[in-house]
Amino acid sequence: MRGTRERLALSSRDLFPEIPPEAFPFPSTAEVEPADTVLCQERGMAALELGFTLDAPGYNIFLAGATGTGRSTAVRLLLSRLAPSLPTPPDRVLVKNFSDPDRPRLITLPPGQGPALARRMEGLVDAVRRRAPSILEDKAIEAAREELTRKVAERQRALLEQLERSLKEDGFALVQMEAGGMVRPEVLPVWEGRPVPLEELESLASRGLIPTSVVESLRTKHALYHEALNEVMRSVREAAREAESAFREVLRRTLATLVEPLLAEIREAFRVEELTRYLEELREDLVAGFEELASGGKEAFEERLKAYRVNVLVSREPGSGAPVVFENHPSYTNLFGTVERVGLPGPPPTHMNVKAGSVLAADGGFLVLSAIDLLLEPGSWEGLKRTLKSGLLEIQAPWSAFFPGPSFLKPEPIPVKVKVALVGTPFLYYLLLERDPDFSKIFKVKAEFDAVMETDSRALEYYARVVARIVRDEGLLHVTADGLSALVGFGTREAGRRGKISARFSEVADVLREASFIARREGKGTVGREEVERALEARRERHGLLEAKVKEAIQEDLILIETEGFRVGRINGLSVYDLGDSSFGKPTRITASASPGRAGIINVEREARLSGGIYDKGVLIIAGYLRRQYARERPLSITASLCFEQSYAGVEGDSASVAELLALLSEISGVPLDQGVAVTGSINQHGDVQPVGAVNEKIEGFFDLCAARGLTGSQGVIIPRKNVPDLALKAEVRKAVEEGRFHIWAVERVEEAIEIATGVPAGERGPDGEFPPGTFNRAVEDALARFSRALQEGPPDYPPAPGAPGVPWTGR
Repeated sequence: MRGTRERLALSSRDLFPEIPPEAFPFPSTAEVEPADTVLCQERGMAALELGFTLDAPGYNIFLAGATGTGRSTAVRLLLSRLAPSLPTPPDRVLVKNFSDPDRPRLITLPPGQGPALARRMEGLVDAVRRRAPSILEDKAIEAAREELTRKVAERQRALLEQLERSLKEDGFALVQMEAGGMVRPEVLPVWEGRPVPLEELESLASRGLIPTSVVESLRTKHALYHEALNEVMRSVREAAREAESAFREVLRRTLATLVEPLLAEIREAFRVEELTRYLEELREDLVAGFEELASGGKEAFEERLKAYRVNVLVSREPGSGAPVVFENHPSYTNLFGTVERVGLPGPPPTHMNVKAGSVLAADGGFLVLSAIDLLLEPGSWEGLKRTLKSGLLEIQAPWSAFFPGPSFLKPEPIPVKVKVALVGTPFLYYLLLERDPDFSKIFKVKAEFDAVMETDSRALEYYARVVARIVRDEGLLHVTADGLSALVGFGTREAGRRGKISARFSEVADVLREASFIARREGKGTVGREEVERALEARRERHGLLEAKVKEAIQEDLILIETEGFRVGRINGLSVYDLGDSSFGKPTRITASASPGRAGIINVEREARLSGGIYDKGVLIIAGYLRRQYARERPLSITASLCFEQSYAGVEGDSASVAELLALLSEISGVPLDQGVAVTGSINQHGDVQPVGAVNEKIEGFFDLCAARGLTGSQGVIIPRKNVPDLALKAEVRKAVEEGRFHIWAVERVEEAIEIATGVPAGERGPDGEFPPGTFNRAVEDALARFSRALQEGPPDYPPAPGAPGVPWTGR
């Protein structure tokens, strides 16, 4: 009906939420202060501040929101203000553990003192390396060594001489025997003027050459003298040990003159109890090193000196506040550190091979991670949970295919206290909440950033300030008020709702960069509306290959779509291809067939296993509408089918349910549908038309097709009235609507869609419960009555329905 079309048609003013340039009270962003904070995200910022400032277990943060909504920027800006005011955490260093070399010792120092200690220890090592050889060559050292050696030798000689006298009196002698490359004294009996081994005398006795009693007497005496010899040697060894201890004391006193002043300086400079204990142990180890050097072990002494170096794991600048670490590659090694392997064959790793990771770098401060990157790195998520729950960081060598053996080096666990902020999507947040029972205990704060914000004066001012910041940071051309108006229009379309604007500033920045490139290439000094619109059009063109191919297929009638004339049981539905980087609408022919029967509505897509659950639900709702509208007094005796023609991929969503209902009712009633009208909208069982998504792309897809074939002035799209606030259509569509060459109708009830698509009044039930003659609903109800009678009475003898082949429709 023409009246219905005129009444429900939208004007061009309804098609785009225009923000005039006058909304920006400045000529360009050159006069705007760049944004240094995040506005219009009050909920997310409040949650961030709570998580960063509340000092309690588990109050780490999950930053949920769409990419480009300023989540990371918000963290940077907030922490840039918060972190400098917090205490600076201590330095952490590792030193050799002399009692357990496989477990390096951790020493905690005030901020900035780690490198200072490392330098002091290097100075100590250099001084010892330089002066130790000359000290050991001192005449007093050499004299002390010779004197002690002489005393040991004299004691040995005196004891052996006393033993020899006793041996000689009893027929025994003390001889030097060689065994295993060593010479040692041995007691032998003297027989016939020469020392003879006891075994040789036993052999002579066995042959009767010596009396056995003599050999037995010699054996008894030999045992006594052998024990006496052992006692002598024990006494000699004891004397040697005493001499060694005395020489060690000499070395200690000599060493004290060299290192004690250096050690005292280090103790006085740092005054850390852990360090004092370590230096005491180092002194004892250095005495042993002097002994090695004194014995000619120069290489061993040098290796010992290397072990005195200090490994500074992390150091802070005093007064710098809490650290803030953004880890872009959260592998296990990057997060928790590692023990570097030195190769096979080669020396084992030492405390100097221990390297810190981001967790230790952020100790006492904040660590910001991408949630998806963290979860994709093997072991990183579990390791982070362990560290946050225990408060202890354990640095270990990772398993490697090249070094499959374990590393026995295990540094002491390091107490850490770090606030972690994970940046991810809401889907990932709820997935972790559902699948990981530890997640809610460790990440108690959810900071959610909205992808859209209200289009009010405050938001517009903030939008301009963000653009000004992007211009300043990247050296782009400034944007005029008219250009800002165009950018806001783009943001509104991306938001998908009137009165809203997209908060995904990464996309705005991309458009701005391209518009600035266009303006600069053409020698312009600023970016205006023209450059913004050209940049947007260029983006659509770059990403529009598939869209062009689909349009080409429709134009060549490979995909059958009619945009003129009237047909029964067929209508133009609207689908959307969402490719991630672009989306576009595609008209789709929807057809229906119907006959008497009891099968109900057959969903062809479902039977072909091409439909999703929401689409199937939409078809079931159509069946519910039919029963409520037309089958209250008689059974619904129909077998019908609905089909998306030339659709070979999956179908999902219920946005075509209004179009499917119209096609089905047209097929039942025989009333033809205008092929110049496309329909999108969801329906409920009571006939209310419900809003759908991607309405702009759907309208533009059908408009482009009609424009390519030539606009007739009667073509248009039926949309749900609830979708009117979502409209942000391109300029070509708005111009065609303004000139009356294309139309967009907004409906609330399916009856309004019927009247627009058929030109026939839908009709309401009168007091008698009947639809008026000549109305669409009357034609449907009459046809369903005939279907019912056909099933009850057998072959039909009733006249064909109006609009059936050969029978003209007279109701319009």
